[in-house]
Amino acid sequence: MPAIGNGFRVEIDVADVRRKMELLGVRLTTNVIRRALLSGARVIRDEARIKAPKRTGALKKAIVAETDRKGSTRDRLVAVVKIAPKSYTVSPKGRAKTVSSKVQKARGKRSVKGEVYPRAYAHLVEFGTRPHAVGKGSRLSKGRAGGAMHPGTPPQPFIRPAYDTKRGEASSKIIATLRQEFQKELTKLGQGTRRKAAS
Repeated sequence: MPAIGNGFRVEIDVADVRRKMELLGVRLTTNVIRRALLSGARVIRDEARIKAPKRTGALKKAIVAETDRKGSTRDRLVAVVKIAPKSYTVSPKGRAKTVSSKVQKARGKRSVKGEVYPRAYAHLVEFGTRPHAVGKGSRLSKGRAGGAMHPGTPPQPFIRPAYDTKRGEASSKIIATLRQEFQKELTKLGQGTRRKAAS
């Protein structure tokens, strides 16, 4: 979940799942917890997509939920809602279409005219911008402006409101998914044990 303000907290009664964890082992338990966290992150992702301002649709498409492999450790698993590092082409009708990862990789970090990169501007949408100088030769220093000026933009928050309104639902979804996934894995485990005993 996004670490905004005081973060996102889900409390799980370990006694309820400890025996199940012991039966499944570390690898399967980790997968179950990862799937549960991801289900909660998707609740917030879906709300953020609804709240994101739409001009081309690229920003909305770029909001993703995933498990954070870098932030996760042996004793801690992390799921995040973030803006994906993808670029999008915009059609003449103003609709965004994802540029394939193969094309992006071949091109490297070069930007291409006519493409948008939501990760570069999502924070400006969320928090707004102050008035600033734009264009060649423009400047804004010590309160004096020179050249073309941009009036700034008001904030249009979409991630924070999604988190604030949906964190309770996300928490419930994580706990429900945990129970459901543990039961599913234990059922599979039981069927495998019965097959071994029968053969």
